[in-house]
Amino acid sequence: MKTPKILKVSEEARICHFRSAINYTVLHLENGRTYISGYNIKVFEELNMDDFIKVNRSDLINIKSIKNTTMINKNWMFRLSNGKEVMVSRRRMAELKKNYPNLFKVKY
Repeated sequence: MKTPKILKVSEEARICHFRSAINYTVLHLENGRTYISGYNIKVFEELNMDDFIKVNRSDLINIKSIKNTTMINKNWMFRLSNGKEVMVSRRRMAELKKNYPNLFKVKY
């Protein structure tokens, strides 16, 4: 599969996460900028980018951009380097805890 051109445009700043928006995908960069891609999030999932994990139905996040992890009302949240918070779905928790156990150590 061809790499979407938008990934080449955003190489100057690290991508924090992808967020699905109906048939589009919004790329959130570390410097606060956002780009909109005409591809849906499934295309970015299939690129097999090693540093990205799917944490819920609409978010694909960069592991390197996770600053801290918090638990609020039995829901895990990742705070990213661009200041955004992303909630982890209950269905993906077991897989994420198994594959990335260090992410779920809460720092007080």
